[in-house]
Amino acid sequence: MATTILTVSCGSEKSLPKDNLYDTTGFLSSLLGDECECHGYDVRIVGHSLGGAIGALLGLKLYQRYPNLHVYAYGSLPCVDSVIAEACSEFITSIVYNDEFSARLSVNSVLRLRAAAISALSQDSSADSAMICKLARRVLYIKKDNGNKVEAVSATCFERDGDEILYTDPVSDFADGIPSSSIASIEDPPEMYLPGLVIYIVPQRQRSLISLWKSWRTNEGVNGYKAYIANRDTFKDIVVSPYMFLDHLPWKCHYAMQKVLETRKAEVQLGESHMV
Repeated sequence: MATTILTVSCGSEKSLPKDNLYDTTGFLSSLLGDECECHGYDVRIVGHSLGGAIGALLGLKLYQRYPNLHVYAYGSLPCVDSVIAEACSEFITSIVYNDEFSARLSVNSVLRLRAAAISALSQDSSADSAMICKLARRVLYIKKDNGNKVEAVSATCFERDGDEILYTDPVSDFADGIPSSSIASIEDPPEMYLPGLVIYIVPQRQRSLISLWKSWRTNEGVNGYKAYIANRDTFKDIVVSPYMFLDHLPWKCHYAMQKVLETRKAEVQLGESHMV
């Protein structure tokens, strides 16, 4: 995962008087401070994947001090709650390319994907029911309050009630404990979102028989690209597709952005020629 971010070394808050908490203490301040070499320059923080999330959090920390700052996070991981995600739209831009997994990767999205996989297996008539029960037991945890200790208790597929054997469905029990993408619960892990304004770039694919291996090395089968301002709620769940990992490669997004800009430039020039 490539990472390109602008870093700054700050002094400890404990080592500074309260009045001088935001005094010039780091490398960035030595460049951008009054009468310094880069005074008045705009600050740009750029990051990819984990670096995009780190860059966004760094931007949140520095924006009050450097209001001319802007963060560009490519394929960033969701790293803030919905309130902060919306509040930083003015100075953070998150760019997502097609199906890349990183923009949808969170604790809750992984739990929902795991539940969907087990549910799909349970609905497959050709699947081994004993194997499904065993898999569900391995991932089903019942929180048991024992002081500060949480114990994991495995489920069982069959329970005995007197002379009768009752069947219990661990798949349903497991699914019931998964955080919903639409209904939040206090006990669920907090939902994470992409920070700032979200730009979604989507390839316009042609129907073809090009192999996945060939399409990874080339851009054959793609008939242009479209860029949209997207709703961040769109990226709460992982999209399982043949391209989910390949789309995370930095050059894929870079190439798509170039093509979007070229198309936009051609449209503007065409419009100007018609006006003349």
